[in-house]
Amino acid sequence: QHGIYYDEMRAAVKYFVEQEGKEHVCVMYQDTDYGIEILEGVQDQTAEMGIPIVETSAHKPDATEFTAAILRLRNANCDLVLMGTVHRDTILVLDSARKMGWDDVAWVGNNAAYGQVIAEHEAGEGYYAFVHMARLYPDDDMTPEVRAWFEGYVERFGEEPGLPAMEGWRGADLVVQALEIAGRDLTREKLVAALESMHDVTDMFGYHLSFGPDDHKGASESVLSRLLTMGAMKKTTRKSPVTRIHHGLTVPENPPARRAARRPPAVDVSRTMSGEDGSGPPQNPTSLFQRSIQSADFSPTARGGAWRVSSHGVMRLFILSE
Repeated sequence: QHGIYYDEMRAAVKYFVEQEGKEHVCVMYQDTDYGIEILEGVQDQTAEMGIPIVETSAHKPDATEFTAAILRLRNANCDLVLMGTVHRDTILVLDSARKMGWDDVAWVGNNAAYGQVIAEHEAGEGYYAFVHMARLYPDDDMTPEVRAWFEGYVERFGEEPGLPAMEGWRGADLVVQALEIAGRDLTREKLVAALESMHDVTDMFGYHLSFGPDDHKGASESVLSRLLTMGAMKKTTRKSPVTRIHHGLTVPENPPARRAARRPPAVDVSRTMSGEDGSGPPQNPTSLFQRSIQSADFSPTARGGAWRVSSHGVMRLFILSE
């Protein structure tokens, strides 16, 4: 069974080809098991859609020079590059492309290349990342429970909780729930059965998880983020149809709705699932991974609809990859 990186890349290809009109799909990846999973996700999705992969480029994890590789991708007219990279090589690749003046291409990473270190680098402008949960910022809209957790973390550790803290909390909470289901006289088999029985779980942060005998990944959603500098923020909106994709997993009848965010007045954002309006993120240069969250149903039985997302700041799009 493939991991979530594979699903994220399939969702990325589907979204950018169908919604953004990309035509020349390319892949740049580390020559590792992780990189191969990225490549396979792109290969399988392009094969399903009947489109070719125009060019690929593989490199060692410790590579530092990408000029030749980027030239090859540029000469192939790539307008979409799916990236099987991590923080260090992502920055090096984006920086090399920027220095070459190549800006008419979408660079799309995943959870392994999603971090503030990329957001704080000037080469990161315009970079996309598909992740299974989005980092929180102090000015984000939060439920009272999440706000208490966030502020308690800051008070205890002297820093804001990053994605590892969120993942750690969720992992521990899932284990506690599974132990409660398994009951006394715990065995390995009872714990596994308890975890596999958790078919419809919504964590504290609002993300949906579903496990089963044939699904140990749990994650059924991806969040699309885009990094824009303050100077690139635009107070406009655009409409796109809801994107749909099927990755062969069990699809819930009614995916959970997301609550609409409320932020300081700036730009209105319409949320399809809630039907409410919110406002854009503040002009905070240190919180570059701000977002507007939308919901898109990728299930094969999804009903039609449309969403609007403001094109200012960093936009986020919830995508069910079931």
